[in-house]
Amino acid sequence: MNILIVESKNDKIFVQALIEVLNIENTNVEKILIDVDNFLFLNSVDPNPQKPTNLIRKLKDVKTDIPKKVIKKIGILLDIDKNSLDNRLILINTAIKQAFGENTFEEINDVNQPVAVQIDDETVELFCYFTNIDETGDLETVLRKIAIKDANYADCLNSWRDCLETKEIEISDKDFDKFWIDNYIRFDTCPKKERTQAERKCSMKAFEYVMQTKSDIFNLSHEVLDGLKKFLIQFKSSDK
Repeated sequence: MNILIVESKNDKIFVQALIEVLNIENTNVEKILIDVDNFLFLNSVDPNPQKPTNLIRKLKDVKTDIPKKVIKKIGILLDIDKNSLDNRLILINTAIKQAFGENTFEEINDVNQPVAVQIDDETVELFCYFTNIDETGDLETVLRKIAIKDANYADCLNSWRDCLETKEIEISDKDFDKFWIDNYIRFDTCPKKERTQAERKCSMKAFEYVMQTKSDIFNLSHEVLDGLKKFLIQFKSSDK
């Protein structure tokens, strides 16, 4: 069994879509586990890298399951947001030490760098990746980058943002990307007949429906996804 820890349900939905694409498009990874057996949701990540309480708690839960469920691989996927890579790696290593013990592993020094963690008599492979565009951002930042359809409605939000600046009102890049994606899904890519059911079919709240029925509004082959795909390929079965 493998465990993938993600921040939210939408992260899980997007990852599942990528796993499917990997199996369809890349014959070299046909043994990748389509159902990474368990996704665990953090819901939020503690901002203090020295005390990542939520992640520690989740890893401790996994630790108790390792002997019972024969867990072999653990992946941790977080948004990098505005953090540096070093800051995020500190968070990951701190959480592992707190959950599994100080001397159970060698520290992770980079993304997609598997390390062996010794837990009692079991050895578990653990690795991480941080969702980003140019070392910043989150899932919505990535979705905006790989949006493939005309974005006439969403792009007009740039003028709205400029207007806010003239009134000395700021909107963060994170909030702007979320708003942009919501408008892209609802107004640029949602059929008129579905707009009357926008919350269920044309919004990030309906992201599962969006990815199941119209994932072609995103370019899942975009090069900015290469690092994330490399992360997922590590769940590839070692069976011959």
